[in-house]
Amino acid sequence: MHYAFVACLCLLMVVTCPPVRAESKKAFVERVRAAYRAPDKLAALKRLFYLADVDGETRRSYDRRIIGRMFGKYDAPEVTLEPLPNDFNPVQVIGAFEYRPNVKPLGYVVLAGRTKVPYGQRDGRYFLTAVTRTRISPAPRPDRMLQMMVIGFGHPPVRYRGYCDIMQGNGKVRRMVLEDQGRGGNTAIISAQYIVGCELIKKSGRGALSLRLQEGEVVVFRRRVTAPDASITYRRSAPKR
Repeated sequence: MHYAFVACLCLLMVVTCPPVRAESKKAFVERVRAAYRAPDKLAALKRLFYLADVDGETRRSYDRRIIGRMFGKYDAPEVTLEPLPNDFNPVQVIGAFEYRPNVKPLGYVVLAGRTKVPYGQRDGRYFLTAVTRTRISPAPRPDRMLQMMVIGFGHPPVRYRGYCDIMQGNGKVRRMVLEDQGRGGNTAIISAQYIVGCELIKKSGRGALSLRLQEGEVVVFRRRVTAPDASITYRRSAPKR
């Protein structure tokens, strides 16, 4: 009877124990700020990352470059949270590897208004996401630097909307939005295989708009339009070799 009573009491204690409270975003931001005030700043910053499932080489890259150079360069930066953009793509392809976050991204932590890193939640706490990498098989051809340059001519700045589709080394197409940032032009740069196609629409009643596409050292497309609502279209079905 004594042992049964003890077992019943233990079970009751487990059942009635209050759940662990999830960390609030406000507390997470304060934890990021506190890491910069810690005696061992780099160690404290490293603890902000969720490093599970990260291979040794990638982990060493976080130690040497990402944490030390990107985050450690700040003394006491302003820390804010920012939602993910609508076109956020968590999968990146660089060379022969595909990189994915090891925690589902929920938003960005923004340091000093400049450096952004995705964050997610595991076991009730927020963490900066790290990445896992998977080798692509078969290995792709070496990536090239792709440039998509939108140039607006006119005042006030030319308005536009558009996108370019990019072929990555894993054989998947990634869409990059060409954002109108109110400056009349923009340049997007990415390391990938080639540009599949682009669509750009001029929305201003005045001025001119041009699209220039470059793969490596080769300019593969250039066009300029002046009429309102004129569109610039580029398509191809295979990369130039």
